[in-house]
Amino acid sequence: MPQPGNTPDKVTQALRICGLLLAAAVMLTLDTGRGGVVHLLLLPLALALAAWMILRSLLAVALAGMLMAAVHADLSAADWLTARAYPLISFVCAASVAVILSRRFRRYIRATRRARRQQQAQRRPHPVEQQSPDP
Repeated sequence: MPQPGNTPDKVTQALRICGLLLAAAVMLTLDTGRGGVVHLLLLPLALALAAWMILRSLLAVALAGMLMAAVHADLSAADWLTARAYPLISFVCAASVAVILSRRFRRYIRATRRARRQQQAQRRPHPVEQQSPDP
């Protein structure tokens, strides 16, 4: 049961439902043994889009896409999909993962520094309190 302050809005719910429907449609039509651009490239990309619509996490989709494309890549294959498209998809996903993680790391470091500065400012005595009374 969702928390009262944590309920997803209607747009997010509609996006997730559309993602589930898209994923179901792709799973029903996908046949990797059949070959061709539609079954080996377009439908898996549509499934990645559906996963993003459901999860709303680009990092999770990029990690999965990177691993799946890297596993299916074969640089010595005669087929352009496995020799060129899958390595390119894997590289783009790896770059996306690197950018996302570096941004998260920088944001975390920035928040840590800000909190440390606030703690130091709270520990310092106020300038008026430091003055000694005149005798």
